[in-house]
Amino acid sequence: MNNQQQATIAALLAAAPDGILLVDDTGLIIAANAAVSELFGYDHDELVGSNVERLLPDRYRGAHAAHRASFAADRKRRPMGVELDLYGQRADGSEFPVEISLAPIPVDDQYLTGAIVRDRSAQHVREEERLGLARSEAVEAVVSGLEALVWEATAPDRSSLSYLGGNESSLLGYPRSSWLQEGFWFSVVHPDDRLAALTFAESAREQNRFELEYRLIAAGGTVHVVRDIVTVGRDDQQQIIWLRGVIVDVSDRRELEVQLAQAQKMEAIGQLAGGIAHDFNNLLTVISGHSRLLLRREGLEEIRGELSEIVAAAERGAELTKQLLSFARRGQGQSELVEPNELLRKLRPLLRRVLAEDIAFELELSPGAPTVLINRSDLEQILINLIVNAGDAMADGGQITINSAPFTRAQATGSEHGGTASYLLLRVSDTGEGIPEAIRAHIFEPFYTTKPQGKGTGMGLAIVHGIVEQADGFIELDSHPGQGTSFSVYLPAAEVDTRLATPAARPDQPTVLVVEDEEALRNLVTMILGEAGYQVVQAGNGREALAVTERHRGRLDLLITDVVMPYLSGPELVQRIREFRPGLPVLYMSGYSDSRLVARGVEQSKVTLLIKPFAPDELVETVASLLHKPAG
Repeated sequence: MNNQQQATIAALLAAAPDGILLVDDTGLIIAANAAVSELFGYDHDELVGSNVERLLPDRYRGAHAAHRASFAADRKRRPMGVELDLYGQRADGSEFPVEISLAPIPVDDQYLTGAIVRDRSAQHVREEERLGLARSEAVEAVVSGLEALVWEATAPDRSSLSYLGGNESSLLGYPRSSWLQEGFWFSVVHPDDRLAALTFAESAREQNRFELEYRLIAAGGTVHVVRDIVTVGRDDQQQIIWLRGVIVDVSDRRELEVQLAQAQKMEAIGQLAGGIAHDFNNLLTVISGHSRLLLRREGLEEIRGELSEIVAAAERGAELTKQLLSFARRGQGQSELVEPNELLRKLRPLLRRVLAEDIAFELELSPGAPTVLINRSDLEQILINLIVNAGDAMADGGQITINSAPFTRAQATGSEHGGTASYLLLRVSDTGEGIPEAIRAHIFEPFYTTKPQGKGTGMGLAIVHGIVEQADGFIELDSHPGQGTSFSVYLPAAEVDTRLATPAARPDQPTVLVVEDEEALRNLVTMILGEAGYQVVQAGNGREALAVTERHRGRLDLLITDVVMPYLSGPELVQRIREFRPGLPVLYMSGYSDSRLVARGVEQSKVTLLIKPFAPDELVETVASLLHKPAG
């Protein structure tokens, strides 16, 4: 290599931005370019002839000697520091991240190690920034998924926010830009809670962590109860430098707490009412008993009228105590299996009479509405009280609808039976003026009434509540001013195989399903067949008949059905039933004998048809002939 080449190589080394070292196998530095001196803060003469370990922090020096020996045993290019955090040490003792590449360099009859050292400080900073950004994005992603609002402010009065995260739109419906406006938070605090909210600043000055509960007004005008959990950051002089908090909507939790408190209050009132009624009954018994004895005595004719008034007053008092006992769930009564749709149809004329003429009254009955085990008069009392209450809410007319339907819900965790529970749902809805929120909380309390004096005792809904609770059911109220009211009563469904509780059939006793929407005629047919020795199951229409048939696990020998019925006609019912009861004999009944039967798929030449009116003997003879006729 001539002098010109050597000069060129020296110029290249001097111009290289990275530090370049030549080191022998003992670790002595043979040569170093200017970048090494600049990088580590040593003069060139200080570096050459010194050990390369001086350029490393103390904690790396022992291991570095072993690395040199390993490289001398297997000389090949190897980058180092790309996957590892390696550090160099400057002359002033400060450390900085480096990246080192090694390569064997042949010189005369030996090998030296060429090392290129690159300062990774700037790259390290960029990497930290990238990781910090990634962490921030991850945190933001988590925060944005929270059903909460995360905020940061620099002033104790929280007049403006320096950060906002979370799901602010779903919380109250305001966009992020609104929250970041100065003074916005205080503007949406409920007016009645603003004084309490002003204590926020004082709390921040005295505590490093605290919680506040107050109300915020949503964009739609609804009021939400929120919990604000705040952390305060301070400098060395204990001056506030930031406040950070999480606002969580606790409205549902507070509503549940209110409901629990109301339930506990109702329970306490019930216990008190039951105790008072019990003692009052004893007093009334004494008053009434003595009054009746005096009425039988001779010589008291002059005061007989007054004594009769005392007895009448005692009887009225006894009726009131009976209502109190019903509310307190201490009433007496024999429970029985009650088919709700049948009961409602029978009660309809009575319910209609207690309503004004300008109030429309409708029944919407589901054929799947289950049987319930309850005192029949108690269920009638529930319906009458709810109907009367609904009628009173519609002074200018309107409509009342009673719905019946099956209902299931998952039982609470830890329930004895688990799974789902089956209920009968009875819903009484009106189109009246609705119930204000302030009144809804007291609506089931005894003697609470909004009616004028003399227009009610305030016991109607209290009695409903007591009967429903006694039956292990529950009741829900849905009402808004100007939008009407719905009372939904849920009663546990009875576990029975058929719609009606009938005696078990004998093995040789045929079972007949009678389907007729005219109740009087259905009862007549049932009575005639029962007296003739048949087991009878009833249904009021085609849909009820399908439900009864599906749940009837015993034998079914004959179907007697009307032709023209609501929901399903007789022929449609037969087609549906024969899908799972193939070959079931059928007897049609109808008051028609013309083309209207053909239009419904009934031709007299192909079916057995009884034309109404028919004689009892004719019915029995026809049924007997069908049951003894071979299936075809």
